[in-house]
Amino acid sequence: MLKQISTIVNMNKFVKGFLIVFLIVLIPFIIFQLVPQASFENKDADYSMDISQLSNAFEQNEAEANKLYLGKVIEVSGEILEVFRDEDNSWVALLAAAGEDAPLVMSTFDSNVSDKSQLGIGKNITVKGQCTGKLMEVVLNKASIVSLK
Repeated sequence: MLKQISTIVNMNKFVKGFLIVFLIVLIPFIIFQLVPQASFENKDADYSMDISQLSNAFEQNEAEANKLYLGKVIEVSGEILEVFRDEDNSWVALLAAAGEDAPLVMSTFDSNVSDKSQLGIGKNITVKGQCTGKLMEVVLNKASIVSLK
């Protein structure tokens, strides 16, 4: 009888321990999912420049450009070359300097862009977003439209 009680007590300790660990993992996950992601729509840009200037800074010295622009809110103007959805179902626009055909900036839009008609190919656009470095193009994430012509 004592052996059975001892087994039940040990089992209860295991279940309590498991629940505590489960809650420690689950609560931060839920909080992260429910808290809205930061938007830069209402934040002033740290830098405002021509799209070519930003791209050239990364072309000439990527390490120095990363020091200056990485994580900063950048505002650039350019022409929309291509629009598509990424793996997170967010709208993405490839932007070039006016009259150019090579994309210089890839801008991933926040939830403030709901449909593709807002991002017409050939339109001139000014966007503001967080610079996350350069892949093939300079990347601006969580972007918002400042103006569209």
